[in-house]
Amino acid sequence: MAWFGNDISHPVLLICFQSLIDEVMETVGEELDFFMAGLLMKPEEFDATFLRELIQNGAETSFALLEILCSKTVKELKAIGQQYLKKYGVPLSVDMEKKFSASLDLRFLLCELAEGKRKVGWNVDKMLSENDAREMYAQFYRDSPEIEFFVEVLTTRSREQLRETFRTFRKFAGIDVLTALEPLFTAEFAEAVRLLGEHLRIACSS
Repeated sequence: MAWFGNDISHPVLLICFQSLIDEVMETVGEELDFFMAGLLMKPEEFDATFLRELIQNGAETSFALLEILCSKTVKELKAIGQQYLKKYGVPLSVDMEKKFSASLDLRFLLCELAEGKRKVGWNVDKMLSENDAREMYAQFYRDSPEIEFFVEVLTTRSREQLRETFRTFRKFAGIDVLTALEPLFTAEFAEAVRLLGEHLRIACSS
């Protein structure tokens, strides 16, 4: 067997190295190009571009979309929405509604999150929390629970307001919100609520 020591200029080694580089680039080339380009973009521009890629890929990327939309502040979501509209000529929420192939309830949740309607602040309206919690509880006994109500609460109430609502719900329902939601909607919607709670640092289950 021949050994070439430290001489990396040997033709055989050069061929081996080139073959390895070609194989790696074939595997990660497109992703590498995308993220390298991202280094030259503003954060909101990169997020808008990445969201477009995820929307085009369909249901398998629903939780990647949710991760992005849940982890952004209202200000960041507004900036992303402006960039998306500028680059693609259509609002982010409209594009998701038309092109994204997730279940109806999850798609609705994602579209509303993209609007960036969540209130910001530390004040808690205890009467609103109690009303929301009681309405959630009442929904569990209806033949057709209203997804619009749940999505409105999850996407427009502030973090502190939601925390109080979930706490109030558990007091008189005896179970946590996530456990109660699971039989009402799709499994992916329930998982989305859990993930949303994690990002907002709200306990959805015990």
